[in-house]
Amino acid sequence: MLEQLSISGTGHAVGSRIVSNTGLAVSMGLSTDWFTKRTGIDERRVCGEGEDVLTLAVSAVESALRSSGLKPDMLGPETVLLHVQNGLTAFTPPSGVILANALGLKGLRVLSVDGVCAEPVAMFEMALLMLSSNRCSRAVISSSVDFLPIIGSEDRGTVGLFGAGAGAAVVERHTTSQGMSAKVMSIQWETHADHAALGSIPVLGYNAGPEGVSVQAGFYDMDGSGLVRTGVRVIPPLVSRVLEEAGWCHDDVHLVISHQPNVRMLHVLIEALGFRPEIFPMPASRLGNMGPASLLVNLSLARDEGLLRPGQRLLLLAFGLGFSCGAAAIELLPGEAGCND
Repeated sequence: MLEQLSISGTGHAVGSRIVSNTGLAVSMGLSTDWFTKRTGIDERRVCGEGEDVLTLAVSAVESALRSSGLKPDMLGPETVLLHVQNGLTAFTPPSGVILANALGLKGLRVLSVDGVCAEPVAMFEMALLMLSSNRCSRAVISSSVDFLPIIGSEDRGTVGLFGAGAGAAVVERHTTSQGMSAKVMSIQWETHADHAALGSIPVLGYNAGPEGVSVQAGFYDMDGSGLVRTGVRVIPPLVSRVLEEAGWCHDDVHLVISHQPNVRMLHVLIEALGFRPEIFPMPASRLGNMGPASLLVNLSLARDEGLLRPGQRLLLLAFGLGFSCGAAAIELLPGEAGCND
């Protein structure tokens, strides 16, 4: 059992342009419900004019800091920024450093992770370890994604799935007036690298020219049915271990904030896990798959919508390419500020 902490703020940003999967299907000569029937996703949010993976991350972190009662100039080396990104801003410096500079965060420490859907759970554990060992007083966990540039426009298996967004959470060692006081009862994550071939974006080559280097990469290639089979096999045992360590049974969980690959896959996983579907919010139906941003976007949405309440037992769940998966059992303590009643 880990020490008490405060989730003092959350924030998110999603692409401003709405893409209808009905319209997409018609444009590809398919029946109007072709994508919706297969994914459960009606529409997706993608980057509009002037938006990209960096601008979305900036908006999400700014929102999380505001909800924590913090301003960028208040943060120094007592704070660590842990950033997960899928989508290029530069080969160097790391994406988290670019984000910190864009936010005007000059004194805090930064760690960037080249990750996909499950990595925010690993960053959450890193934050907890640093907080519990007094290596920092505060952690800002952020993630951002823009999948659209890496999707083949004719690939029916992927073109109707993905959106663009960013999420962030501020976690502090001590309870704050804005925060949700919480106790992390268990957190675990694991990687099954033997399933790495289930999804990839291959680098095909480099060409050096007088003005720089051009990189040729393939489109995102995904074995969707293989990902479902692997997820159904490896995620339930992981969740069972987390619940056992927390001393909970399935019926003790009030709310599951989960990564959302698509609505249909999530329903398959819910059945395999043995949870009631009604405790899983499903924003993917209107946002699409937001990759590593999904978990933090959905946590922020849940707080904004009043779904997080004192006394709740909350399960965070993320999984994706690698194949990696992770879960955290969190008890929101009663009588604390910051939770919506």
